[in-house]
Amino acid sequence: MVKYGGMTMESNIRECCGRCNYGHKGEIKLVEVLANDKSWGKFLYCENAIKTDRNNGLIVKMIKEPQKYYKVVSVLTDRYYSCYVNVFNELKVEYKIGEWVKPNIEKTDLMVFNDLEQAVRFSRSMYGLKKIFECKVKNPKNNGLIININRGEYITYVIECINRFINLKKKKKAYLNQISYRPPFIKNTVFCSAVKLI
Repeated sequence: MVKYGGMTMESNIRECCGRCNYGHKGEIKLVEVLANDKSWGKFLYCENAIKTDRNNGLIVKMIKEPQKYYKVVSVLTDRYYSCYVNVFNELKVEYKIGEWVKPNIEKTDLMVFNDLEQAVRFSRSMYGLKKIFECKVKNPKNNGLIININRGEYITYVIECINRFINLKKKKKAYLNQISYRPPFIKNTVFCSAVKLI
């Protein structure tokens, strides 16, 4: 639950709570409203609400909201595993709520989403029981290596790809978005060095 302007609402509900002279319009943003250097509080406003308050002499400041991250995991006997790796594969990562988890292979990354809608679309495209957690991450970045590691017979190929990727990084060559296999709905993927489910 998140509190805005004295109201408590679910964090995924984005409704304008401002006065809009010409109806609600545009993207909903978190703002702080001030009058005479005193804060009236934080509110969710659409573009028209921002314009209305500014036309009435109020100061409306945009507030940068912290980025949220989401991890899609496979569920097997009440344990959480890498979504895109077969749970019997030696490269799988087991995730635990409230604990920092790192990749099994050094100098590689774990993947999360920075958009809940994309995480939902991705989980629906995958076979088996999936669960989505909000998570904390370390060292988020938009570039990394994605490869198909779902089948056991590709283990040698996977390790070869990872080593090739690491060698490219060492040689400082362009390695942005090197992708040998693109799973569905990969938009909004973020690579990170550690993940903690919350």
